[in-house]
Order: sequence, then C-alpha cells, then structure tokens
Amino acid sequence: MQFPINATKQAFQYTAAYVAANPGTAALYTVGGIAMVAPGVFVALVLGAVGFTASGVAAGSTAAAWHSSIGAVAAKGFFATLQSAGAGGYGLAAVNGVVQGAAAAVTAGTSAMQWAQSEEGENEEETGEEGRDEDGDEIVLEKIENRMENGTSK
Repeated sequence: MQFPINATKQAFQYTAAYVAANPGTAALYTVGGIAMVAPGVFVALVLGAVGFTASGVAAGSTAAAWHSSIGAVAAKGFFATLQSAGAGGYGLAAVNGVVQGAAAAVTAGTSAMQWAQSEEGENEEETGEEGRDEDGDEIVLEKIENRMENGTSK
C-alpha cells in the first residue's frame, strides 16, 4: 500500500512547487478549471453585479441604464438572453456555455504560452526523450525545485 501514498505525496509536492514557482499561471488554471466545471459560479456573480436578477432588472443598476438606453427589448435578443440567464431561464445555458468556452480558450492559451516559454527543447536535445534524464527518471520536479531555489519562475 506504499505506492499510492508515495504517488499522492509526490503529486502534492509537485503541485506545491509548481504553484510557488508560477503563481499567476496556477491562478489562471484554477479559475479556468472552476469556470469550465461550474460556470454558474461566475455567471451568477457577474449577472447579479450588473443588475440581472431573478426578479428582473435591478433599479439603478448598469443593466437598468442599458435597458433605458435601448428602449423596447427584442425577444430572444442579447439583452433578453442575459435577463433570462439572471432569472434562471433559457438564457442560462447559453451564457454558461459562453463562459465555459472562454475559460477553455484562456486555459488553452495559458498552456500554449507556458509550452512556448518552456525549456522542453533543451530537455529533448540533452536526453532524447521529453522530460526524462539519461536514467529515464522524470526531471520536471527537479527543474521546478531548482527554479524555486534560484528565485526564478521560468
């Protein structure tokens, strides 16, 4: 029963080292993951803050000012969809889908930037196999620990 304990401990150590070395990237991954899994967390906060509530457009809100500037609201239009989402209606699925798509795009973009800025090419030239040293051992954790000791994030 030693293997799962060691693997779990190593995973936590790796995660802690990565977060310490890359706090901004770790935050983007965390927010992106939450937004993809539970978009309602963000949707409810943002729509409520803007003034789209379960009982309608909140008086004196940004949504109210926008509503007064556009006059009559077209059924199933953008404003109506946001109001429906705020009230938990048909618009909620659409708005949640947009949030999930945006979160996926931000997370993928963050991953692409990390990959582009990484030293993976160096590993492949030195070892012939991505992320492993000449003995075949993973070197990712070692690199992160070295970066933490040197105070660098790359």
